[in-house]
Amino acid sequence: MDEDRFNMSVRKFLKHVGVTSQREIERVVREGRVDGSALKVRMTLTAENAPLEHVIEGEIEIGPHEQSSPGESPSLDPVEADILRVIGHGQKSS
Repeated sequence: MDEDRFNMSVRKFLKHVGVTSQREIERVVREGRVDGSALKVRMTLTAENAPLEHVIEGEIEIGPHEQSSPGESPSLDPVEADILRVIGHGQKSS
């Protein structure tokens, strides 16, 4: 086995999993489809051609749903503002 090639292939797969999973998590949160203040998640890794089943469970805190008045932007901490800017909402942190 070529360790370097294997390592790069694993990293590429995990990067793809991470990026696409984050997009889906952000989508359901943005759409307001989460009941409560935390998203209960489970990731299951399986393989078709190997005896692999690995489950990871956890919670992603999203905080309470805040309502803002029309025309008023909800207050965001700098990290939240940067995340929104990166995913295309155009708000900048101060």
